[in-house]
Amino acid sequence: MSNFFINTSGDKVLELPELNLIGNFHEGLALVNYSRYFLGFIDRSGELVIETPFVEARNFSENLAVVKIQEKGFYGQSKTSWGAIDKKGRIIFEEDFDKLYDFSESVATAEKDDEIFFVNKTGEKIFTLDKSKYGFDYNGTKNFSEGLVAIFDQKIGKFGFMNKEGEFVIEPKFVNAANFSDGLARVAIEKNNREYLGFINTGGDYVIEPTFDIDCDFLRSSNDFSEELASLIDAPLQMDKDPSFLFIDKKGSVVWRTEFFRAETFHEGLCAVCSQNGFYGYIDKSGQLAIPVKYYFASNFSEGLALVA
Repeated sequence: MSNFFINTSGDKVLELPELNLIGNFHEGLALVNYSRYFLGFIDRSGELVIETPFVEARNFSENLAVVKIQEKGFYGQSKTSWGAIDKKGRIIFEEDFDKLYDFSESVATAEKDDEIFFVNKTGEKIFTLDKSKYGFDYNGTKNFSEGLVAIFDQKIGKFGFMNKEGEFVIEPKFVNAANFSDGLARVAIEKNNREYLGFINTGGDYVIEPTFDIDCDFLRSSNDFSEELASLIDAPLQMDKDPSFLFIDKKGSVVWRTEFFRAETFHEGLCAVCSQNGFYGYIDKSGQLAIPVKYYFASNFSEGLALVA
């Protein structure tokens, strides 16, 4: 199986058989395996412009890429830490975190033992949360968006939204929540042992009431708004019917329904979709197939290109 990049017309524009392509282009660079052990970054011509000694790295975000740093010690022992590099491959900061996530709005989230930290671009801690009291949403969203981040209150057992001062500005009251996107946040409440999806604004008010039955599967059955549309499944799964995604607008009205098993979010006018037999393609904003369903894997478009297999 070969990985390569396509443009929004579906044409193959960059294939590098000697490299294991890992991620899309972000800020002009894409993450690759350039050796058996190490990661690096290529530019849009396919040239390897950053070689690193790191075995784990993330895409560039706000001119920094998060990396995992391992240093060999005595008797084969190694010290592990996390940090960030710039576009010349220079380490900007390094801290002994257990984990460090991407930067967003000049803030990144880190974890160490029983604590969660929010740090700035020099690695300085802005504020700290106790893991016994707070946690993140299970779908992996750990970055600030539109000034807020979804946080789980362990005592209440619900999600709310916290600002950069560590204060809840939207009180914990949701069984599931994702970060803000396109001005709205995807949230879920529970009624009669079912999970119903709605969307709120940054004031915590419902813009779209929680009426969509997502079959108690927040991660699998719904997506955030992007380019004015959101995709979701609005019905319990049935043995005699395959699930299909529909798209709604910001009024909560159904724009169109699809027969696809999975639909992602729109990026640059196209949305990756997955058929019932596991192949991927792309639809446009009229719901029509724009790039044939023929790939084993298809990522979202970023900077005019998408990584496919």
